[in-house]
Amino acid sequence: MATKQEILSKLAASHEQRISKVLFDLEEDIIAQLQRATDGVPLTTDLAIQLRPNLKRLIEENYLKEGTKIISEYDEVVKGYMDYIRSVPDNLVSPKFKTLTKPDLKLINQLKQLSFSGFEDVANRFLDTIATEVYSSAITGKPFPQVVENIRASINGVYRRSNEAAVNRLVAIVEENRYSDDPIAKKKYLDARKILHSKYASDIRGENMRKYASQIAHDSIMQFDGQFTKHKGQEAGINTYKYTGTNITTTREFCRGQLNEIKTEEEWREVFTRNWRGKSGSDPFTNRGGYRCRHSLIPYDPAWDAIEDVQAKIQPRATNIKKTSDVNLNPSSLASPIKEDQLKVLSKGMVTERIVKRVLENSKDKRYPKDANGKDIGFGIPKKFKFGDVYLEGLDDRTISALEAILDELDEFAVKFNIPKIRQIITQDNWGRKRLPRASMGQGRLYLNPEHLNLDRKLSPVHLREKDKAKAILNKEEDFPKVKYDRTTGLEADSILPYNSWYYYDDKVDQLRSTLYHEFAHHVHQQFGFKLGRTVFQDGTTYGVWRDMKFPLEDKISKIRKRRYNTGNNAYNGAVEWFADNFSFYYMGQKDLVDPKFVKFFEEEVLEKL
Repeated sequence: MATKQEILSKLAASHEQRISKVLFDLEEDIIAQLQRATDGVPLTTDLAIQLRPNLKRLIEENYLKEGTKIISEYDEVVKGYMDYIRSVPDNLVSPKFKTLTKPDLKLINQLKQLSFSGFEDVANRFLDTIATEVYSSAITGKPFPQVVENIRASINGVYRRSNEAAVNRLVAIVEENRYSDDPIAKKKYLDARKILHSKYASDIRGENMRKYASQIAHDSIMQFDGQFTKHKGQEAGINTYKYTGTNITTTREFCRGQLNEIKTEEEWREVFTRNWRGKSGSDPFTNRGGYRCRHSLIPYDPAWDAIEDVQAKIQPRATNIKKTSDVNLNPSSLASPIKEDQLKVLSKGMVTERIVKRVLENSKDKRYPKDANGKDIGFGIPKKFKFGDVYLEGLDDRTISALEAILDELDEFAVKFNIPKIRQIITQDNWGRKRLPRASMGQGRLYLNPEHLNLDRKLSPVHLREKDKAKAILNKEEDFPKVKYDRTTGLEADSILPYNSWYYYDDKVDQLRSTLYHEFAHHVHQQFGFKLGRTVFQDGTTYGVWRDMKFPLEDKISKIRKRRYNTGNNAYNGAVEWFADNFSFYYMGQKDLVDPKFVKFFEEEVLEKL
């Protein structure tokens, strides 16, 4: 079970990352809006006024929409805290401690609304900033390129030309030490200011929407936690609190000195008033150590110290085993694939953390192409995502648990075919497309559609009809179709073929597995025997580009004329879909559904060359 602090840290980092991606999209959308509005037309004051509602709409659709999603995830903090308390044996704690497990939905909703107001404040502030820039530019006749540059600076500023983490650290140092009289702190402030000003050529304080929005994304969940736990402590009649969290390289000296200290509420307020100058009138429960602080105060009774001693005797600390959080509790392999009735439903946060580590490591595989500057090469990748990212919003705990298990099988495939492992997993409801397939794959990037893939989804009439088609074929009530494909008209709408291989399975984990095997097959035909092409410039330099890359297996697949079909997808959509469906059936043990032509091709062109 993840601790409350682990949940907080993971969510805070994830929320900050997501807001950062959203702001890059927002910036591009606003610039595109201005370009459309001013194409061939001088920027007038009337036009500037008319643009404000459009700017407001773009901020709401990008930034505030993501803020709403983020705040909905605060329930994980409440659940994590409650689960921890419930896990402590009743005989080890006082009854009032257990009262902390009583949820208070009214309180939670009030605190969520308070958190959202922080997001709204940032939105309103920078709507005014951007709208004012547009209006003043119309009055002064400022050249349009300069308007664009100023707006970009207002939204993402220094972050467009720099390593985000490095800038955040520098800005944090400036904020923390700018008013200090301590010589060491003053030097830190001056050094950070110099680097921001000279290296990144930006406002020394990083004054832009990105700074405040990412700060809100990080700090609001910590503030929500602080306020929630304070209220629950007061409900239980507990007046003492423990300062908890972890130390990192940028941890403030103030926080280091207070870590694991236990004091009354009054004592904590005195400490923060006397010793901490980071924020005027700072509430220790709301602001803790200030900007981007990773620590929190939790209700704590000094008598509970004995609990830790008792638990240590009951459960001695082992030093030679892995933590539960490091272990996949749903082991699976190609030889022994896990089934629905074997699946353990695990914490989404814990599983996601492991998947993130896995995918990030995969993204470093040198077999993936890079240009001369060491930058990953890819086409069609949404602006908000990069290789190594994992974003699983929309998938429930059960589905993510199954996904992790099946990823073990996909890793086996990667080793078997000597190709790199998957380097990005993103749920498609965050991709930005209106009509989305069940899943898609390319360049080591796996996109998943939660609407279709969640194991606990309800089957629609369309889904049921497609499953009936598959059942008829499996029960030999219908002959396996040999379809003459008409490029002009395609297959008839009432084809007896189910559209996807998914429909041939009743076990829900097998349904997900068949889809993931299908998508990984696209990875196989793209990466097997892959050769990086080069574009040569007049000066003799080269760099890798997708249009010059060679995909030997794809070239061979495209020359095979399909004669037998097992799904509507491969009948409609060409050779690579035919390959992917047959690959899935082949390794799912459904050999009777596999096109014999695929077997011959696959075994001769792939398996014999391993």
